[in-house]
Amino acid sequence: MRKILTFLILAICHVVSAQITINEGCNKNYLSSSDENGDASDWIELHNTGTTTVNLVGYALSDKLTIPNMWILPNLNIPAGGFQQIYCSQKNRFGSSPFQFGISEQNFTPQAGWSQHQLVSPFYWDGVSNVVINVCSYNNSQYTENSIFKQTATPYISTIGSFIDGSPAACSANNASTYYQRPNIKLNNAIIGTGTIQNGNTDYPAPFGNWYWGARHQMLIRASELSASGLSAGMINSIGFEVAATNGENYTYVDFHLNTTSLTELTNEFIPVQGNLIHTNFKLDGSGETVYLFDPSQQLVSSLTVESPSADISIGRIPDASTTIKWMNPSPGSTNNNSSVFSDSLSRPISSRISGVVNSSFYLKLSHNNTVPCKLVYTTNGAEPNFTSTTYTDSIFVYQKTVIRAKVFPLNGNSSYLPSQQTIVTFLFNISHDTPILMVTTDQSNLYGASGIFDNWSSDWVKPAHAVYLNEGLGHPFLFERKTAIRMDGGAGGSRSQPQHSFRLSFDHGALGQAPVNYPLIPDRPDRTKYSEIYLRNGSNQYLNLPYKDASQVRMMSEGTKNYYSAYRPVSVYINGSYFGLYELREKFNSEYFEIHDGANKDSLELLSLSYWYNLVLRAVEGDVDNFWDSYADFQALNPLAPSYMSDADQYFDLKHYSDYIIAESWMGNVDWPGNNIKIYRSDKTNWRWRFALIDLELSMQPNGWTSCTDNHINYMLGQSTDLPYINIWLKSIQNTKYKNYFINRFADLMNTSYQTDVLLERENMFFESMVTEMPNEYARWGDPNNIAGQMETFVNNHEVFQDQLACRNNVVFNNIKTGFNLTKTVNVELDVIPENGGEIALNTIQPVTYPWTGRYFDGVPIQLVPVAKPGYEFSHWLPGAFISDTLEDSLSTNISANIAFFTAVFKLIPLPPDGPDIHFTVAPNPSNGTFVLSHDNKTQATGCTYEIYDLSGRIISRGTVNNTALETPISIPEMRSAVYILRVQKNEEILSTFKVLKY
Repeated sequence: MRKILTFLILAICHVVSAQITINEGCNKNYLSSSDENGDASDWIELHNTGTTTVNLVGYALSDKLTIPNMWILPNLNIPAGGFQQIYCSQKNRFGSSPFQFGISEQNFTPQAGWSQHQLVSPFYWDGVSNVVINVCSYNNSQYTENSIFKQTATPYISTIGSFIDGSPAACSANNASTYYQRPNIKLNNAIIGTGTIQNGNTDYPAPFGNWYWGARHQMLIRASELSASGLSAGMINSIGFEVAATNGENYTYVDFHLNTTSLTELTNEFIPVQGNLIHTNFKLDGSGETVYLFDPSQQLVSSLTVESPSADISIGRIPDASTTIKWMNPSPGSTNNNSSVFSDSLSRPISSRISGVVNSSFYLKLSHNNTVPCKLVYTTNGAEPNFTSTTYTDSIFVYQKTVIRAKVFPLNGNSSYLPSQQTIVTFLFNISHDTPILMVTTDQSNLYGASGIFDNWSSDWVKPAHAVYLNEGLGHPFLFERKTAIRMDGGAGGSRSQPQHSFRLSFDHGALGQAPVNYPLIPDRPDRTKYSEIYLRNGSNQYLNLPYKDASQVRMMSEGTKNYYSAYRPVSVYINGSYFGLYELREKFNSEYFEIHDGANKDSLELLSLSYWYNLVLRAVEGDVDNFWDSYADFQALNPLAPSYMSDADQYFDLKHYSDYIIAESWMGNVDWPGNNIKIYRSDKTNWRWRFALIDLELSMQPNGWTSCTDNHINYMLGQSTDLPYINIWLKSIQNTKYKNYFINRFADLMNTSYQTDVLLERENMFFESMVTEMPNEYARWGDPNNIAGQMETFVNNHEVFQDQLACRNNVVFNNIKTGFNLTKTVNVELDVIPENGGEIALNTIQPVTYPWTGRYFDGVPIQLVPVAKPGYEFSHWLPGAFISDTLEDSLSTNISANIAFFTAVFKLIPLPPDGPDIHFTVAPNPSNGTFVLSHDNKTQATGCTYEIYDLSGRIISRGTVNNTALETPISIPEMRSAVYILRVQKNEEILSTFKVLKY
């Protein structure tokens, strides 16, 4: 049994006597309490144990004993004997009163001029507070043009707005776009703002703004502006907006609410109409942690270790303010004295078999180790067991696909025991897949019906589930099982709405999860062995067409570049024992992604996102959006013609990463961007510079795309608005000659290497082969089961169309760059080295390894060449050529004006010193395509040396003898899969060197 002991708070340091105590907390909140955004944020509760009111100004909460001022409480009174719930959500809010309703205009048609609205509930202004106005407009029948307003520029964010297509959901939107302008407003007869800026009829801000059916705005007016307009303290009876023009638009309703605020400017988050609750700037760890309360002198006055045993069970003092701490039913904001308390939980049932694929019927036995009176119950239909479920009395006969969920409940007289965790086992009969199998179990009501996430696919509701993962291979061996949270994922492209819904599993969810999966789930990421979340994607816009298209595109555009991308593997999914289709198992772009791939410190990480699904508003997944806008404002102040521009701009945006990102978007021809599909990140590992991640390329190119391989995406980018920061970074940077040349050469470098046609076709074919054998099962489940052959023919044809598109793209892009940047022509550059193993040539941003080598570049953009000698050699000279002025120069920068130019670097041996007793080994290139060179510096000591290559399971896959007549030993393992391998060099039984090598 799992035990929790009644205990006394132990003093870590001196705790002063105080009448405010941390009375209760929950770090596994699921349904016990929802905040103003509907989120199940974890929480604590403060209790005033005294007989007088306490004001908490200067008090502080922290989850670190060494940082007493982590979060300073607001001006908050707790009355004698009172309670105050505080959410620990990292939202950093200090509470605010609800907005006051003003008026709801029904079937409203605005007219040009001052549009006045008499408030049914006059609003009192105290003469000193700032005022914020909330407006929500909606048309339930069609797209309606926005009214055009006269507006005034402001030096602060005075207006925020958001819109949502097809529903009134904008009225409850959380995130917004920010504007440094505000519609001219009249309060009573006082006019605030006399500017002449006008929005377009599909542009925002626009208080009557229904271009996308529904829109919400908030407008802040500072008290100084109100006073300057002539408004005096007292009742506000009317609100007016200066309408410049209309086009007969009508609104089903326009709602007005008002409030006062201490904010001096708005943020990208709406102030909830019902008011803000109180939230700290830190979260509670799902595994439990201690929260500390400090008084204004930073003396510790109370602490509580918040470690809930399961969802919606809190931990707190019973009775209130005592030193006795128990698990209990949550009572946030009220006394604990009436709560049921628990001192123990029952141990979970034991199954005689683990989940998996079976070939014959059998009897399943269940048991448990509890010694107190209890009963073991189970279900066989996927439903969560309850006290009245079938009582287990004897073995269960399993003869067909079956999901068994078992749980132990206390019997009467044992109310201090919590029910056990569930044991869930799933058995599939006589099935086999070429992919791994993921089995998900959850109550059907969590998926379908009024509270089901599949039937309510636009929601972000979180539900409890259980996952079992079976590896590919004979019999599908069991790999892991986990409690997990399940929720919808994806956006507007069909990820959510198709009957085969996309979803997310969160294995480490604080309330519903269990622990991360520590296994390299995705072969493309052999070094990644931790997954707290995975994204199960149905192909989205390519559903049933070419579901792997996006996964292949982001990988093709990222290999050999600095781009971040979400890796993939196909997996066959079963839900509650029934086949639910072939999915892409994808990495989530979350904080863990960057912690693993960049080594980023979690506390330093900021991750921002913009998508159509979330109203095309840049929102913070982690961190603060304002930090991005601050960086962008500093970037905008730079002069692109300054000689130091590249280094100056690179302080804010990592230009090498950004260039690779822009190149990838452009090569694929993505036009569902840059106004959509944005993911931005920074951390300590980026030196606080912003980088962009490559996402959602699937509507680029045919089949089933918005563009084709012949489209001119360079012109598309050159024609983008400078108001879009995500592309304006590039538009501004290409005004700088140094950057423009870097960008063009980098684009050519990639098309000559990682984006070569044969390389891309081979990679795309790998994705095709990973799915093709499973697509008949997918079509049988979700397509036309009577025409699987016809659908497979279409699938193969889509693959061939995509291959044709990839094959045609490079020539088109070279020509688009030439015309877009007014360059003279493309030219060929041929490189060679003498002797063959003497060295290599670094060209711009690449360094070819095979010679002779030919690439394609541009007349008008100088190329950079640097000879790189191999061990034992040094650069001697260049062979004379038309574009070489000094054959001894070890760094060339030259423009190629002829159709072809030749560059041959000559290397010479460095006289070897007498062999000594030591030998040193190196391996390059690493990573590589499977061909490595093992180099050493001592031929004498190399005699008798051998090498062996192992996979990570310890199997030897290659061995050989180190060359002692030369300083290099070529090693080739091209037939092996992409993975990490161990190369070990030894002599006799002595290990001389060990290397980790990556084959991509």
